[in-house]
Amino acid sequence: MIPISGINLPSIEQSFEVEKDFVIVVSDQALPFPPVYAVFAVPDESVRIRNECVSKLSKFLDCFSYHTLMPADISGPQVWQRVSREKIMSPPFSKVKIFKRNSPEYAKVPLTAATNLAKRKLFKFLLNALTFYRRSLLARTRDESLVDLIIALESMFSLNSQEIRYRLSLWTAYFIGESNIQMRKQIYDLVYEMYGLRNTIVHLGGTAKSVDFVKVARLREVVRDAITKYLELDNNKKSCLEKIESRIMSG
Repeated sequence: MIPISGINLPSIEQSFEVEKDFVIVVSDQALPFPPVYAVFAVPDESVRIRNECVSKLSKFLDCFSYHTLMPADISGPQVWQRVSREKIMSPPFSKVKIFKRNSPEYAKVPLTAATNLAKRKLFKFLLNALTFYRRSLLARTRDESLVDLIIALESMFSLNSQEIRYRLSLWTAYFIGESNIQMRKQIYDLVYEMYGLRNTIVHLGGTAKSVDFVKVARLREVVRDAITKYLELDNNKKSCLEKIESRIMSG
């Protein structure tokens, strides 16, 4: 056990190594939810190094939110604590309700899954989709959440700005629904409607009062399903979209 400013970190066996210099640790403090920390081994405390640490942590949190369907962020101001001469600890995560009991053991499954995904080399478009998926969970309003989710879909299904509403809706429907005609229609109608509301929010500078909580939740499911399928295929966007286009053309 290593006491740090009154915080006891568990032994290395209970930690989750994301990279050689980046470890996720769950505190054994008896709190309503044990706080989760990121510990980095850094050569110095320059702004550049800290920004790199934040970038790595943000990617991990994106992966964590994807696996848990829960919001995750760094809590409070960016105050860092030193563990030893070569290690520096980030603030704890906030808005993470992953423990049903006061035990780090309950963190093992979601943190392991997030760690494994964070270790994978992912295409930039998929990293963007994961980022905006997590942002949608942290959004203050349904309007903001809707915009974030549409951006996530654009990251995965857009190659240019032409006919984006129609194509985005169609490609998303065929990518997820495949041969299920009813599912394709439901996804197409949902994305087409939500994209229209997104335009109302972004381009007209107003609030789309008709943004429905259930539809936003369903749109989030669609985004997550698309991310999951891309992760399974492990293929670049252009190749996937060409296959979708071929499927559409063949009926």
